[in-house]
Amino acid sequence: LQAAGATGTTVAPGDSIDGKAGTDTFTISVSGEVDTGAYTLSAVTLDNVEKLFFSNFDTHANAHTVEAGLMTGLTTVGLSASSATGDTTINGLKNNVDAEMRNGSADLTLTYNGSYAVTGTADTQKLTVSALTAGTFTSDGIETLNINSELAKSTITATASDALKTVNVT
Repeated sequence: LQAAGATGTTVAPGDSIDGKAGTDTFTISVSGEVDTGAYTLSAVTLDNVEKLFFSNFDTHANAHTVEAGLMTGLTTVGLSASSATGDTTINGLKNNVDAEMRNGSADLTLTYNGSYAVTGTADTQKLTVSALTAGTFTSDGIETLNINSELAKSTITATASDALKTVNVT
């Protein structure tokens, strides 16, 4: 994804991917500058793709948003690598997913406001971190956040949820 869909972009609205059997990963690499404000990628259909990651090295401070309303079968989403300006929001998730933040310093926001909504008083979000130097993780509606640190030391700037009661770190 180059500078809000400029020349060189290989993912665009209307794209459709079916991972079929097995565990499939779809990674979107982001670079360049979106100088017109925040960019939203929508109308991308994923079926039977379990993992969605972003390598976000956008050079502008506005976040990228991905609309996940047409994505079925996701179990894990996140940032595989990022710069400080590679903030990413995944909006409209259809089910509770695990999150990952690795190799970078951008913010990650998960929004459960699609056909699945976080309700009740016992919702849990799993977050795996590795080699973070900064970044904020946000997932509103979650009461418990389980953070698992892997492989390399991580420093996360903050974690946030409008309902957060418990944070467990392993």
